[in-house]
Amino acid sequence: MNLKEKYEQKIYCKGGGGFGGALKKIGKGANKLAGNLTGGLLGKSDAQRNQERMLEQAKDDAARQEQQYAAQVAEENRRRKEEADRAEAEARRAREEQARLLREAEEKRKAENDFNQRLAQDTGTIAKTNVDQNFNQQKTTTVDYSNSTNDFSKKEDNEDIDKLKKAFKRKL
Repeated sequence: MNLKEKYEQKIYCKGGGGFGGALKKIGKGANKLAGNLTGGLLGKSDAQRNQERMLEQAKDDAARQEQQYAAQVAEENRRRKEEADRAEAEARRAREEQARLLREAEEKRKAENDFNQRLAQDTGTIAKTNVDQNFNQQKTTTVDYSNSTNDFSKKEDNEDIDKLKKAFKRKL
C-alpha cells in the first residue's frame, strides 16, 4: 500500500467509521473487482495499480537519485572550491616567498654595490694620499748635532779625547 492509498483510506475512515466507511470500503472493493473483471474499463485493474505503483516508486527513486546526485555535485563543487582555494593560497605563498627572495637579493646586491663603491673610494683616497706623499716627500737625512758642540777649552778634556781617539783607532 502506497502513501496515496493510505491517505485515501484515512479520508474514508474519518468520522468514526460506521456504515459510511464500510460502504466506501465495499465500494472500493467492488470498484477493484469491476476493474479486474473489465480489464480497466470501469475501474483500475491490479495490473494498472501495480503499474501506477511502480511508476510512483520509479518517480520516488528518481527524485531520491536526483537528490543524491545534487548532493554529490554540491560535495564535488565544495571539494573543488576548497582545492582551488588551497592551490590559490599555495600560489600566493609561493609568490610572496619569491618576492621576499627577490627583495632580499636586491638588498644584498645594493649592500654589495655600496660596499664596493665605498671600497673603491677609500682605495682611491688611500692611493691618492700615498701618491701625494711620495711626490711631496723629499728624502732628507737628519743631521746629528750632538757631537758638534764640543767645547775644547779645557786641556784636560782634550787629553781625554785624544786618548779615546787613539783607543778607537787601534780597534779599527
